Amino acid sequence: LEKSPPEAEVYEAIGDMYRVLQNNERASKAYSSATNINKSSAPLYIKAGLAFEKNNDVNAAINAYNQASAIDPTNQEALSSLQKIWEYQIKLNPKSAPAHANLGTILQKKGDFDGAFAQYNAAEMLEPNNILVRLNLGTLYQAKGDLKVAIRAYDTILMVDPNHILARYYKATAVKQSKDYDNAVKELHTILRIDPKNSMAERELLAIAKEQGGGTNPEVVNILKNLANKEPDN
Repeated sequence: LEKSPPEAEVYEAIGDMYRVLQNNERASKAYSSATNINKSSAPLYIKAGLAFEKNNDVNAAINAYNQASAIDPTNQEALSSLQKIWEYQIKLNPKSAPAHANLGTILQKKGDFDGAFAQYNAAEMLEPNNILVRLNLGTLYQAKGDLKVAIRAYDTILMVDPNHILARYYKATAVKQSKDYDNAVKELHTILRIDPKNSMAERELLAIAKEQGGGTNPEVVNILKNLANKEPDN
């Protein structure tokens, strides 16, 4: 650690030793220092999550596992750890809509659509106006290929909040899956009016341009020109 700057591997090694010594508080601190340096290692975040769990810091464990899952969406260890946490939270408080919704999200990522649907339904019964639950239901229908129902779910959110970025983004991707490129572009254009630097919308516009043989849609071309002007080195 006397090296400047200290290396993530050193903090990780210290965390490993404290874990063997069953000093989970120091292990979690060491792993946190490692992830502050190396933010792209899913296994490192999983180690941190396990240490946080043993140190009874559930929120920190959830954050660590979520980071691991974001880096590697197929990482079953991170998903299984999150599933166990949310199942336990539901056991503690069966009326927690966020716990049901979060468990549904994990089950959806694991491909258990029926299980996910049951959890989203439970969450919606507990909190009928929860926008996050409605968004999750939309993504579930979209993952199952039921695009019309997914789009309707997103529209119910946009009726209440027209500037809801995620609802509009997922609607754009569903519309794009339907091969309705013109309306997909309009949705993405709306996102960029709300948030001119939204990278998700930019990526989707680039994808649409490629799918259309280089960008035959004039609106796509204009948006791409604007993006190119804003980022001349991109």
